[in-house]
Amino acid sequence: MASDEREPDDYDDRRPARRPRDDYDDGPDYSDTPHRGGLILSLGIASIVTSLFGCSPIALVLGGMAWVWGRRDLKAMDRGEMDPEGRGLTLAGFITGIIGTAIGLLMLLVAVVYILFIVAFVAMMPKPAPPAPAPAPPKVAPAPPPVKGALLP
Repeated sequence: MASDEREPDDYDDRRPARRPRDDYDDGPDYSDTPHRGGLILSLGIASIVTSLFGCSPIALVLGGMAWVWGRRDLKAMDRGEMDPEGRGLTLAGFITGIIGTAIGLLMLLVAVVYILFIVAFVAMMPKPAPPAPAPAPPKVAPAPPPVKGALLP
C-alpha cells in the first residue's frame, strides 16, 4: 500500500495532536516542518568516529550539534510542531551525539594528561653537567731581548 493510498484516519491517529492555528498567531507555522533525523544521526555517528580517531575538538562540535538539535527536534515533535515520522532517527542521533561528546571529552582529557606527563618528565630529567673549561694554553716564557752587537743566526 503506497503512502498516498492510506485512509486519512489511519495516518492521523498516529500523529500527535496539533494546536489549531488561527489568523492572529504571530509565530511561523511549523506544523509541516520535516524532521532532521537523518542529519542528526549522521552528526552523532561522525562525532563518535572522529573522537575515536583522535580529533576531539571536531568530535565535540559534531556531538554537541547532534545533542542540541536532537533535543530541540524531539521537543518540537512532542509539541506537534515537527513531523514525528523521524522520531527514532532523531532519538538515535541524540543518543549518539551524547556518546560522541563523552568519548571526545575523555580523549581530550587523556591527551591533556599525556602532555602534562611529558612536560613533567622532561622537567624532572637531570640537567647535563656543564662542559669542562678548556685547558689554558701552556705559558711560554717570553723571549729574552736581543743583545746589542750580537749576530743573529
